[in-house]
Amino acid sequence: MSLLPKSRKKRKVGDIFVLFFPGEKYCFGRVIKTGVVGGGVPGFNLIYIYKYIKKDKNDVPNDLGVQNLLLPPIVTNNQGWLRGYFETVKTADIYDGGILPIHCFEDNILYIPSKYFDEYGKELKKKYKICGRYVLTSFWSIYKQAGRELNLPLPILDPKDE
Repeated sequence: MSLLPKSRKKRKVGDIFVLFFPGEKYCFGRVIKTGVVGGGVPGFNLIYIYKYIKKDKNDVPNDLGVQNLLLPPIVTNNQGWLRGYFETVKTADIYDGGILPIHCFEDNILYIPSKYFDEYGKELKKKYKICGRYVLTSFWSIYKQAGRELNLPLPILDPKDE
């Protein structure tokens, strides 16, 4: 059972989407870039997840800026949409202040000490204040991270999606 309508529609920069949590609560995210590198492999989506919770998925917050990020930038595939765990509710231009000037991802699995990369796999010279993980992140991992930060219970995962 999917939580939201499934979609095969191609992701676009500026797509605003929701994650559904029990109790009719929605958390908002946005596609920032497409065709980025996740864990060294190209072709994925760079997304932001914001700290807002609303009862109405169409009540999109006006200030989806970097100051309201819940999680650091995340690279993910399309499975969240394909399986009905993310739903795009609108597409809007990203305004000034809506994107970090540099996206930083830490790889502490293959490299000790850690190395840092941008969303295209180019090595950075240092770690930036907001820094994600240099991995491809599953939709379920995104749910778990957001739920933990927002202190919300997780939805029931469809056994086919485990």
